[in-house]
Amino acid sequence: MKFVLASTSPRRIEILKKWDFKFKSVSPQYNEQIVQGNPVKTALLNAYGKAKSIQKEYYDNVVLGLDTLVEIEGEILGKPDNKNHHKSILKKLSGKTHIVTTGVSILYKEVFLIDYVVTYVTFRKIFNTEIEDYIHSNEGLDKAGSYAAQGIGSSFIEKIDGPLDNILGIPVFAIREGLYKIYRVRKNIER
Repeated sequence: MKFVLASTSPRRIEILKKWDFKFKSVSPQYNEQIVQGNPVKTALLNAYGKAKSIQKEYYDNVVLGLDTLVEIEGEILGKPDNKNHHKSILKKLSGKTHIVTTGVSILYKEVFLIDYVVTYVTFRKIFNTEIEDYIHSNEGLDKAGSYAAQGIGSSFIEKIDGPLDNILGIPVFAIREGLYKIYRVRKNIER
């Protein structure tokens, strides 16, 4: 199944290629929004907005938009603005459970499908020296929640309840299932 991915995230591209998806990557022209207190609405709104922002140019193609965010104690955490913000986010996550939500939006002409996946992640207590070392690695600077579960940041994780691939921003099963549904609809409307 071929589609257009509304993302230029190297991590997403790499994972989708590993799963043998066939796609073209395009940078979305969309400014992400945060609806505090509602991570599902935020993830769905942004995933749809990203896909919609490129749909006009790729109208005859299936378009996939994704948005992953981290929420703890009712607060949606975005990507860190700077090293001090990075440190404060990691301290907030230390020793607690947070929620990773990914919105999935698949568009084809006037047909669309939206879904979301949730994973609960528990961090062990992180020592201040570990936080400092991690910040100096620059690994989590461009990640929601300030860490990369596929890298050094995995050492902070004590427990995962839900799909691991969701933490990486690519809930493969939800994407594959959504694409099958959209392609089934596409096949029936193009008869």
